[in-house]
Amino acid sequence: MARNVNSEIGAEVDTNNREAPLLSRYFRGVHRPAIRQTRNFHDENVRYRFLKWTALSVSTLFVICGVLGVGGTLWALSKTNYSHLTSSSTSAGVYMLMISVVLLLLSGVVGFVGVLRHNKPVMGSFIFLLFVSLVFLLIGGIWTYVTTTQTDQMSLERVANIVRFDYGKDSSKTALLDIVQQSFRCCGSSSFLSWMVSSYSLNQTETIPRDDSGTKLTFTVPKSCCIEPASQNCQDHRHMGSNTTTNQFIYTKGCVQKLQASNTPYGTYVLCVSLAIALLQIIGLVSSFLLFRTFHYLDTLS
Repeated sequence: MARNVNSEIGAEVDTNNREAPLLSRYFRGVHRPAIRQTRNFHDENVRYRFLKWTALSVSTLFVICGVLGVGGTLWALSKTNYSHLTSSSTSAGVYMLMISVVLLLLSGVVGFVGVLRHNKPVMGSFIFLLFVSLVFLLIGGIWTYVTTTQTDQMSLERVANIVRFDYGKDSSKTALLDIVQQSFRCCGSSSFLSWMVSSYSLNQTETIPRDDSGTKLTFTVPKSCCIEPASQNCQDHRHMGSNTTTNQFIYTKGCVQKLQASNTPYGTYVLCVSLAIALLQIIGLVSSFLLFRTFHYLDTLS
């Protein structure tokens, strides 16, 4: 009797021992995907937080850069008031930069809203606007740099033509050259002697006075060449002879050199700032694209 009981107990123990590995394997099969899914969800949640704050920070910087960029391009457009004297294509690059910074400002606002609202369509719009802004920024920055560094000969020809033929005849070009000569403290194209062969000076031959020795003076310069245009010294000393080498009351350096000196660093600054913002935009594009994928993955888990 005892032997039968022991055999039954042994059989039950053997049955339990045989079933235990099966149950263990079963529960491992059931819980392991759940544990793996929980870990994946935790990892994606950590990644989501990191990408979210990165995208928010970048979007904030985009808004700041956009506001500063609008002001900078307006200042650059004010410099292109002299484009008739340098290169009209320079203003085209500035307009591209204007479009880029406006899109950058808009994309910053859209990205901020998209991240906070966890909205995939808005984030998609943010990525698209940011990409278009990046394209315009690179084209505009490179275009502006190239045109400002290749206008030396064009500047010489345009300023020389205005001095020789247009000054005193074309009111807009006359006013423009007056502003340039006063703003850059220059006179003529290559120097103040450029006015010696100008139609403006030749038309005033009859009114040009004689010097103290009675010698007829040969040419005159506009009042905008004078250091103090409203002074009597300007009126008395802006008429000169062909042998004049200096004059303490007028500017003697030419405007071409002054314009070229101001254009060269301007183009370099624009290119450097454009590349810096482009790098920030690339970081924004990468982080936003990864965040967009994280949105999609978290939506599938929820």
